[in-house]
Amino acid sequence: MKIAIVGPSAEKWKPEQIPRIRIYIARIFLRHIVKESGLMDSRFIGKKEYELITLVSGHDFIGKLAEEIADELGIKKEIYLAEVNQWKDFLDKEMAEQRLAKSPLKGYRSRNIKIAEACDVLYCIVPQIQPKHKLIDDIVKEKNAFCGHCNMAGHPTNGGCWTMKYSKKLGKETHLVVIE
Repeated sequence: MKIAIVGPSAEKWKPEQIPRIRIYIARIFLRHIVKESGLMDSRFIGKKEYELITLVSGHDFIGKLAEEIADELGIKKEIYLAEVNQWKDFLDKEMAEQRLAKSPLKGYRSRNIKIAEACDVLYCIVPQIQPKHKLIDDIVKEKNAFCGHCNMAGHPTNGGCWTMKYSKKLGKETHLVVIE
């Protein structure tokens, strides 16, 4: 069982939400450990009898939190890194012309596609944001209060939701987790 845990970057979160994120991630892992291995006894936690679980991570803010918890629980990890800090892939034209670079550096989009393809189940953890406006048209215009990928108010548009939407297209099990 490969579990992906994704979400928005650090600046979208309030410091008081971080402990809640950590608790929820631990619950995700423990729920799957019990489900996959049939272990109902907490004495087995950290004993590696359940190598059925692997974290698939993008090594970003939410991914790093999930990686820390996976380490604490003895869960195997697969890390998918972006080669360049931008959404699209990047091919340096000068290097390509000199034939020094044959393929583009992979951006966040390509990394997120690999995460979606690799996982069995994906959890997207997002911060709850209370819109200042009441009318949906005004909420859509409000920064960080409407997610264009989920087409819903209450959390910011982010790469994690894009990855969740892509995972759904692949027929993967997905969960949106909104943290107050």
